[in-house]
Amino acid sequence: MLVAELAASARRAIEELAEPAERCVRLQEFLLSLARVRRQDNLAGKLALEHERRAREHVEKMENDEYRKECAREWEPMRRQFKRAEMTDDYGKPDFTSQLMATHQAESLLRGIKLDGSNPAGSTAPVKPESN
Repeated sequence: MLVAELAASARRAIEELAEPAERCVRLQEFLLSLARVRRQDNLAGKLALEHERRAREHVEKMENDEYRKECAREWEPMRRQFKRAEMTDDYGKPDFTSQLMATHQAESLLRGIKLDGSNPAGSTAPVKPESN
């Protein structure tokens, strides 16, 4: 809207001038003003697009984080089962290094489990999985 008003006022001002040299100077001034206005509009548009892109990326990142947390909660029991099976396999090997690694795995596995005082066999998995 501003550009159209600027162009209309420039046309009226140039039509009033009779001398060609003066008309040329005034036309160059209006063209420079018009170029500045268009450049600023272009920059404002780019900034708006960049802002929208960043907002969209932020929303996607938050959704992905929530999805990862949900997957981690759902897969935690399965991960523990795999870890237990690997630990059992390592502990069954005849070399002490594998048994030691199995012992360390058992300790790290038990760090995230709360044992019920009345029933040692009853344990509950943690609500939030612990990252090692």
